[in-house]
Amino acid sequence: MTQPVNVPGAVVVSLSGNGQQYSDDVTLHFRDRSNTYEFFQPILVEDIMPNIATAGGHTNIHMTGMLFDQFKNHNGTAKELDWKCRFKDGMGNIIGDERNMTRVSDIEYIC
Repeated sequence: MTQPVNVPGAVVVSLSGNGQQYSDDVTLHFRDRSNTYEFFQPILVEDIMPNIATAGGHTNIHMTGMLFDQFKNHNGTAKELDWKCRFKDGMGNIIGDERNMTRVSDIEYIC
């Protein structure tokens, strides 16, 4: 086991049962789903506005924070993810369905 990684990203993983013979890396260290492990830092939410709305919905919720843009493609460009949001009541019960979020900038999304 190695030390925890402090920088998000993706690494090629190869496995061995005896520390000598490792699984084949058929793509020669290219990041693809079959041999890539992707890790990330927890997203930091700094603010949610407004913090109160009607139960009827149809209120845009603006969320600002950091580390939304930490996911990268194999060529280093930002990976566009389908961010989702959902709401819970005071008892922790999910209200309605999850919704797609709209990207405003690297630090702001709207639900």
